[in-house]
Order: sequence, then C-alpha cells, then structure tokens
Amino acid sequence: MSRQGRSDAPAGLHLVIARDIARKPIFVVDADRERFPDDLAVLLQETKAGCFARVLIPNHFHVPVRTGPERGPQHPHEPEPQAGT
Repeated sequence: MSRQGRSDAPAGLHLVIARDIARKPIFVVDADRERFPDDLAVLLQETKAGCFARVLIPNHFHVPVRTGPERGPQHPHEPEPQAGT
C-alpha cells in the first residue's frame, strides 16, 4: 500500500524518489536515461520547482527539489545561481 501524498508547504525541500515496484530497471535503454533530464525540466517548469541534483540508478532515482521563491535552477543542467551575480 502506497503512502498518501504530503501537503506542499509554501517553500520547502523535498526528496523525490521513484522505483519500479518489482525492483526492475526503470531505464531500459540508454535513451531513457538520456531523456530523463529534459523530461524532468518540463515537470520543474510546470510545477515551478527547482532541482539541485539528480541520481539515476538502474532501478530508481533520487531528485531533491525545492519549492517557493528561493527554489533554485529549474533545469537539471542549469547551474545554481551564485550570490552576487
């Protein structure tokens, strides 16, 4: 049985984790793994969240995201803004 979704705070840091329920690979071919950053970027733009890193493992992934005004980069390839720039 899966957990219920958590309510979204106005500004927060969330760790998004997803895996195949049977622990099988979720990236079947290299093209799946290569497309992941662009697919993630679309979701980040739609939800106005920022992504600071991503870890892609054959059967799961981890993506820390921040919501709110200090959310950070919206594309996983975009570097984090530096203070004073």
